[in-house]
Amino acid sequence: MPHPRLVRTGLLLIALTPLLVGAGTLFFPRGFYDDFPPGSRHWADRLGPYNEHLLTDFGGALLGLAVLLVLAAWWLERRLVIAALVAALVQSTAHFAYHLTTTDAYSTSDNVASLIGLVFSVVLSAALLAYAATTARATSSRSGSVAHSAPSQRSP
Repeated sequence: MPHPRLVRTGLLLIALTPLLVGAGTLFFPRGFYDDFPPGSRHWADRLGPYNEHLLTDFGGALLGLAVLLVLAAWWLERRLVIAALVAALVQSTAHFAYHLTTTDAYSTSDNVASLIGLVFSVVLSAALLAYAATTARATSSRSGSVAHSAPSQRSP
């Protein structure tokens, strides 16, 4: 994969939020609900009653996404990188879209802070995915093969 350092850094940057938020939510769901983000602002408790099951599932899902992104950064196998970025893009786009519908629950400054952070994840995931997919296609075209694009088929 061309520019592996760029791809690896981007994957790890994308993984940072789901890793931190996911671990915090999974292991401390009540703390996440009562005090996210840390400090004077509270966002999670403005969107409905506390539900430990929902929050631990959310934390586990985010942590799973973070693990996928970190493994993709570690191995840098083209198909895994693309799959991890598609997963991150789906998650971040859905999260951003939801928060666009809940702006009435927050102050203007909280909306700006929240939405900028969420759109950053969408844009970074999409940009890195476009880069990885484009460089993968260009590399395959130049070599005349599609190495690593499909599992090998063996005859019995």
